[in-house]
Amino acid sequence: MGSALQATGLPLIDLRGAGRTLGIPPFGPDSITIAEMAYEHLRSLGIVNFAFCGEPRGRHLYDDRREDYFRNFVEADGFSCNVFQHRYHGQTAKSWEKEQEQLAGWLNKLPKPVGVMACHDNNGQQVLDACKRGDLHVPDEVAVVGVDNGEFLCNLSIPSLSSIDVNSERIGYEAAQLLDSNDGWENLL
Repeated sequence: MGSALQATGLPLIDLRGAGRTLGIPPFGPDSITIAEMAYEHLRSLGIVNFAFCGEPRGRHLYDDRREDYFRNFVEADGFSCNVFQHRYHGQTAKSWEKEQEQLAGWLNKLPKPVGVMACHDNNGQQVLDACKRGDLHVPDEVAVVGVDNGEFLCNLSIPSLSSIDVNSERIGYEAAQLLDSNDGWENLL
């Protein structure tokens, strides 16, 4: 689909960070600030054990950057950061169950208490579900912070999910303004 959009000759902006191979410029939240906020929040809780849970590397640019920056903040203070390594990548209920079992096993092996940054709220909800499956107490044993601050998902999670608000509405307006002005979008490449 990206190729078809490029063929129109219209200016394009990638709001998901998935069009790198097509040369479509990414436009979105500041991953450095997001990772720093997550780290500072977890440190403010007195946590010294850290982990990151995201999508498989290479799937989304922003998720990869959030992982890299979060690890950098953790390691700059002399701590280590465990990263969840995905083994199951399907869309079936069976693969979901396998991945949740794997995630719960990984969480159980981490030193406690541990602060986990999830690359986005959907992933944060998965971590909370895996904690429940692994009989881990949130936030006493596992503190979780997501990204996007999706009101419904954060409030429907049990317990509710702490999340960083990226101000998606503002990003959308700024992206539309940039496309409308057709001024400077080439510089994003």
